Amino acid sequence: MDIDSIEKGTMKLQQVMSDLGYWTVSPPPVNFSTWDANSWSLQDSLVKTHRLFATTFNDDDDDDDDDDDDDDDDDGDDDDDDDDDDDDDDEDYNDDENQTDAYRDGDNMCSQAGLTLGSKYAYGDDSDKKKEGYLAFATKVGVLLGGSESDVRMKMEDVYEFERNISKIYVGNQDELQRNNKYNISDFQKLLGSVVNISDFLQNIYKGRQFDDSTEINVATPAYFSSLGEVVNSADNETVANYMMWNFLQGLISYLPEAYNRARLELDKVLYGKTSLPERWKHCLSSAEGAVGYAGSALFVENYFPPAAKHKVSTMLENIRVEFISLLDEVEWLDEVTRSLLKDKARAMTMQIGYPDWLLEVDKVDQRYDQLEVRHGELFDNLLRSREFEMNRIIDEFDKKPDPNNWIELPHVVNAFYHPYYNLILMPAGILQPPFFSPHYPDALMYGKMGAGLGHELTHGFDNRGRLFDKHGCLGEQWTPAVAESFQKATVCMVDQYTAFSTRGEQLDGNQTLSENIADNGGLKLAYRAFRANGKPSASRLPGLNFTDSQLFFLGFSQVWCSVMTPEAELHLIRTAYMALLKVVAVVVVVVVVVAAAVVRGEGRGVL
Repeated sequence: MDIDSIEKGTMKLQQVMSDLGYWTVSPPPVNFSTWDANSWSLQDSLVKTHRLFATTFNDDDDDDDDDDDDDDDDDGDDDDDDDDDDDDDDEDYNDDENQTDAYRDGDNMCSQAGLTLGSKYAYGDDSDKKKEGYLAFATKVGVLLGGSESDVRMKMEDVYEFERNISKIYVGNQDELQRNNKYNISDFQKLLGSVVNISDFLQNIYKGRQFDDSTEINVATPAYFSSLGEVVNSADNETVANYMMWNFLQGLISYLPEAYNRARLELDKVLYGKTSLPERWKHCLSSAEGAVGYAGSALFVENYFPPAAKHKVSTMLENIRVEFISLLDEVEWLDEVTRSLLKDKARAMTMQIGYPDWLLEVDKVDQRYDQLEVRHGELFDNLLRSREFEMNRIIDEFDKKPDPNNWIELPHVVNAFYHPYYNLILMPAGILQPPFFSPHYPDALMYGKMGAGLGHELTHGFDNRGRLFDKHGCLGEQWTPAVAESFQKATVCMVDQYTAFSTRGEQLDGNQTLSENIADNGGLKLAYRAFRANGKPSASRLPGLNFTDSQLFFLGFSQVWCSVMTPEAELHLIRTAYMALLKVVAVVVVVVVVVAAAVVRGEGRGVL
C-alpha cells in the first residue's frame, strides 16, 4: 500500500476545506478571525458540499426500500459462514411507456438526512454514552486538524446540540403511501420556507438542466422539511456552518491517515461495540471498487461466477415464481380481481441475476471509465475526481429513462433486494457464493439457503409495502378494499408473534420489522414448495449425517443466517433496523406451529 499517499490526504483535505470556505472549529484552513458569519451563505455551502456527495439536511438518493441483506461492517456483525435471459427481461421491463414515470417517482426523492449517529433514537434520553462517543470522535478530528482540544470540544458540543434538534423533527417509520408525496417546486418551496431556494439549488447541482415551478419532486418526509427552517434559524450561522463541514468531513475519514480512523473508532465503540480498525487494505480495495465498480465486478465474475451458476439460480427463481402464482389460487380471501393483478405483477417482475451480459466484454467495461482520470500516488485527488465523475454521470442520466445496462447494485456486492419502483429482483454474483449458494450443493441445501433468499425478495413485492406498487412500479392502492382489509387483519398475528420476542432486555417491534418478517416467512414457504416440486433427491448420505432432504433444507436455511454480533450492535439494530434479529428462531417457530396445527387436523403432509 502507498501509505505516503494516504498521509498526504490531510494537506489536500485542508485545501478542499479552504475552497468550501467555512470551518471555525480549528485554525486551518480558515481562522475564526477572518470568517464572517454575516456574509456566509447557507445556499452556496449546500451546493458546494452536495456536489461532493455530502448529505447535509437532505439525501436525494433514498435507499430505504433496499433490503437489509447488505453486509455492513459498522454493525459489528461477523457472519459465521465465512431459463430467463437477462436481455429479454430488460427489454420486456422497459417496454411500457409508464416506466419513465415509475422510475422518476422513486429516483427524484428528497428525504431527511444528516445525523452523525444515524437514527433519531440515538439522540434520545439514553444517549449520554453516545454523546460522549460523538464528542470524542469530533474532538480528536478537530485537534488533528490543528485546533485546541478545549475550543474544538466547545464548538462541537454546539454542533451536537444542533444535530439533536434535527433529530427531533425526524420522521419515524412510514409505509410507502406516507413516503410518496408529490410536490412541484413551487409548493415544496412554500413547505420549506426561505431557508433554501430550491430552484437555485437544483440548477446549481444539476448544471445544464432546467427546472421550473411545475417540476415535480417526491418529498418522502414533508413534516421534516416543514420544520427544518425553524431548526436552522434557531442556530447561529457559525454552528450551522461547522455542522455542514462536519457532515462533509465524515465521508472522508476513511481516506485520511490512521489517526483519523482511530478517532472514528471512539464513536464506533459506543454504537457498535467495535474494538479495532479493519485492515487498511480492505478499505483500499473497497475504495477502488467504489470508483471503478464494474471493472472490479468483471474480474470477480470472471473468477468466481461461471455462466452455469447464473443459469442455475435463474431456474431456481423461476421455479419459485411458478410456486407463488400457484399459491395465489389457494388464498381464500383473495377475490378474482386482486388475484389477477397479483399474478400479472409476479409475471412482469424483472429478475437481474449475477451480472449483466455486457460485463464480460472488456471494451464495454473500459468505455464506462474513459473519462475518469486516475493518477498514481494521488489518493485524495483520485477520490475527488471519482466523485466528480460520478456526479457528472448522475447529471447526465437525470430525468432519463433508465439504461437497463446500469444495474442498481454492482455485481460483486454482497446484497440482494427487491425494488418496488422497478418491480425488480436483484441477486448479484457477490451474494451467490458460499455459504449462500454453490452449484455443487445438493438441491435440498441450495433451496434452503439461496432459495429462501430468492423467495424472500419475491415476497417483498407483495408485503405490506410492496403490495402498494403495481407491475410497472407505480404507487397507489392496487387491491380491492375487502382484500386490503383481509390482508391487514392477517398481518396482526405476525406483528404480535414477533413483538412477543425479546433479546438483550429489549422487546422486538413487530410493526417495525413487518415487511421483513412477511418476506422471511413467505420466502421460506415458497422455497420449500419449489424444492418439493423441482428439487432432486440427495444421491448419498454422509456418515453420521443421516438427514432427510427436508431436514437438510431447514438446516441450510438456519445455518446461512448464523452470525456473531456485539451487544451494542444488537441493541442498535433492534431499535433502528427493519429486519428482525431473531430471524431463524421466529420463522422456524411459525413453521413448527403451522405443521403441528395441520397434524392435529390430519393435514400434516404437504402443509407447507
